[in-house]
Amino acid sequence: MKLAAVLCAATIMAADPVYSEPSTPILPSEPPIINNDPLGNPLALDADYDWRTNLFYIFYDLYQNGTVNYMTARRVIRVSQNEYTNTVVELVAEYPLFYWFDINGDGRFRHEDNEIWVDPEEDGINGNEVQYHLQDQGIIPNMPR
Repeated sequence: MKLAAVLCAATIMAADPVYSEPSTPILPSEPPIINNDPLGNPLALDADYDWRTNLFYIFYDLYQNGTVNYMTARRVIRVSQNEYTNTVVELVAEYPLFYWFDINGDGRFRHEDNEIWVDPEEDGINGNEVQYHLQDQGIIPNMPR
């Protein structure tokens, strides 16, 4: 009976959608984008478009402690300019190409700490993401920060 209660509690905790610090380095799922607004999710702190890389970045605070500890970058498909000649991102890829996760909590995303992933299929987090290392591509994706 006690074992069943423990298993039930473990199942409930595993299904809990609240983010908590992992005990092993895993890539958490990206928080959902609400109403097509990258900042519509309260975990999203900021977003930025880098025209040099043509990537759209979203910065998240998964633990809600005021620190960016998760970031994604999507390919930009279409941009325009508004009446003030500011660039407006109109359409981005459905899923990110790059993911950053500050596993060790030092406030930095570093390839040597295995905190950068690339998803070459751009099909969302499903296990086919691979660690991104400088030696793999020669350079690290330019981050706007």
